[in-house]
Amino acid sequence: MVPPPMTARFAIDFTAAAPPGTVVELDMRPYVMAGKCPHQDLIIYVDEVRVLSARLTQGARLRFTMPATRTDVVRLRLRCPGATAPDPISNSQDSRALGVSLSRLAALPAGGATVC
Repeated sequence: MVPPPMTARFAIDFTAAAPPGTVVELDMRPYVMAGKCPHQDLIIYVDEVRVLSARLTQGARLRFTMPATRTDVVRLRLRCPGATAPDPISNSQDSRALGVSLSRLAALPAGGATVC
């Protein structure tokens, strides 16, 4: 039996050092399990602007262009509306809502890259 979907959310607040037009790269890996949890949907927001949506079935490098912001602090928010807890599908005691893992975040301005 497949459990009802959960929603996992994660937010990062950082000082806006990247001007509009900066390319942001994220290396993501979804929590998937063949036959039980085949994909994870991911929605990324900068402040409240939706900048990317993806359906992940395997690890991927995602890219988006940083929109203009109105403040010195930017909120990067990741949302996985179909996150799944491992315990009901894998004989685990882990009841956390798992969606994706982030292994790399990079801002790529003109003339070079800065890895965060």
